[in-house]
Amino acid sequence: MGLLSPRGGQRIHSPHPWHRAVRMASSPTYPSLDLSFVRHWSPARCMAVGMVVYAVVAVTSPLEFNYSYVTWTAAVYALAIMSAFFGGCYVSTNTGPPIDTVKPLPFQASTGRYIYLTIIIAFLGILARVYDRFILRSFSVQETFAETRESLEGQVSVFGYIGGLAFSFGLIALTLVWLTKTDRRRPVATAIAMLLAAYPMTEGLLGASRSPMLHTAILVFVLARATRSLTWLVHSRVALLAVGLVLITFFQLLFEIRTLEGGGYEESIAEAFRFTGMAEFAAPPAWITNAIIATDGQGFYVAILKNLVHIEQHITHSWVVYFANFAHFDELEFGDGYIHFSLPLRVIAYITGQQIFYSPFVHGMEEGMYSASLSNIYYDFGLLGVPLAFAFGYAQTVLHRKAVHLPERWLPLHILMCFANFMTFIDNPLTGGLGAFAVWGTLLYVIIHFIVATLSRESEISELPSLPARSGAPNAGAT
Repeated sequence: MGLLSPRGGQRIHSPHPWHRAVRMASSPTYPSLDLSFVRHWSPARCMAVGMVVYAVVAVTSPLEFNYSYVTWTAAVYALAIMSAFFGGCYVSTNTGPPIDTVKPLPFQASTGRYIYLTIIIAFLGILARVYDRFILRSFSVQETFAETRESLEGQVSVFGYIGGLAFSFGLIALTLVWLTKTDRRRPVATAIAMLLAAYPMTEGLLGASRSPMLHTAILVFVLARATRSLTWLVHSRVALLAVGLVLITFFQLLFEIRTLEGGGYEESIAEAFRFTGMAEFAAPPAWITNAIIATDGQGFYVAILKNLVHIEQHITHSWVVYFANFAHFDELEFGDGYIHFSLPLRVIAYITGQQIFYSPFVHGMEEGMYSASLSNIYYDFGLLGVPLAFAFGYAQTVLHRKAVHLPERWLPLHILMCFANFMTFIDNPLTGGLGAFAVWGTLLYVIIHFIVATLSRESEISELPSLPARSGAPNAGAT
């Protein structure tokens, strides 16, 4: 049946359910996605900004660096790696569609379906993680942070690996909530997603580890900025400055408590600043340590000095450690990918019962120190790291376009990669602890998302009635 149009009685056929489904699928979505922000922060730009910020901090730092480790060979290798990465980004940018022309696709399935699925996976992952740490490995809170860490016994069980992969799904659930602005329609789900996303911070705090807290905070900030969420915070310089100062002060206080609780330093925290492992590469000048000693570490002025030394030691010592790692490498054995792919290789070793292991610390890498990502690349791949850096830059630029084209699937992974680029000269957040689990967890989410989207489309197609045969057309079964 049709309707009469206002022009000459011509019939206009009413939309068939199939056509209505197609129209709904092509409707605009992602009401809160900040396309300009996501497009602007390409992998190359994040890397460049991170390099500039790090260089400014290092050049203006009052710390005294140990230049004896610096060699031309290590400098040339670093230049080759960075040039290859930017070269890969450049080739990918100029051989693919311009990022400004990439448009987001609609959601591939019900938003609620993805949100609740990721919440369930994150919740089960945290349960597995808690079971591994608190039940199987006897983790417990003791009187000191050192004793708390030492209470963790044995190797990570299969529950620990499952939990590590799955607890990053809390951040993914929060991504989906903020992408679709469903926080008002699903307040309970939103609150649960926030708690699940914050779990790594809690786990890090119990072990006095600051990296999970800092990484989670930065990832949530970038995610909120990309989805126009928490605007009262991410768009306010005053609020951001206040939060940043609170975090820096808290981290310094945590470091001071953790360092002095064992009684290894008898004078004051100034002695820790002078003789801690980082001081071998970036030592505070005498006037700062003398001021801390003279006041017994008390007072507002000294508090500023302690925070300054603490944050700058943690940030800037890494470039000197890279040169030390390069000089100390025994060249007997490379990791052949184990450092960057340790998590899946451990799973394979667990399943097959084979011994797959490589420790860079056995071959010369400084243990317990931050180091530029270049150290891991060199110990893992050697000269092969140069073409791999090119491939990594190329792949990241492709991922950037995918994050714009289908944010619900690729945006969390893109944010992780860009964060790693920004942190390149401080540390490699993709290879250790929370970072490795987060990367492989988001990759697992990409696979799950693809499967769910495919099944959803097939289910919707099978439920749609077939189009009626037009008059005079051959039957569907005619040959």
